[in-house]
Amino acid sequence: MPAIRVLLVDDYVLLRELLAKILTPDRGFEVVGQAGDGFEAVSKAYILNPDLVLMDMNMPRCDGLEATKIISERQPATRVVILTSHPEEARVLQALSMGAAAGIAKNFTVPQLLKKLRNIVKEAVPPEPMFAYM
Repeated sequence: MPAIRVLLVDDYVLLRELLAKILTPDRGFEVVGQAGDGFEAVSKAYILNPDLVLMDMNMPRCDGLEATKIISERQPATRVVILTSHPEEARVLQALSMGAAAGIAKNFTVPQLLKKLRNIVKEAVPPEPMFAYM
């Protein structure tokens, strides 16, 4: 089975680098790019056409919500998953309404994260958007 192609989007370089070390080919993932804000995410998603975008919700210039909306409209086959450390219910619902396939709180363990991401990509059309809390 080919690796799941991932675009990592977060304004914190350290978090992107840590996620890139976790999402390795031997775990079934290939990080094809990284972006530090929503504008860069939209551009790189268009160029790289990833299977999955891991998108931080709060970023400067263009936040994850607006970038999610644009990517979801332009590239419906690309699954956008919102990552957040403060999952306020209204913002979560807004992310899902803007096209996010799912949301994940940043306090998941690595095995839990990998399992959730695989399941999100495997489901061509999920029954309904979900937000996972731990």
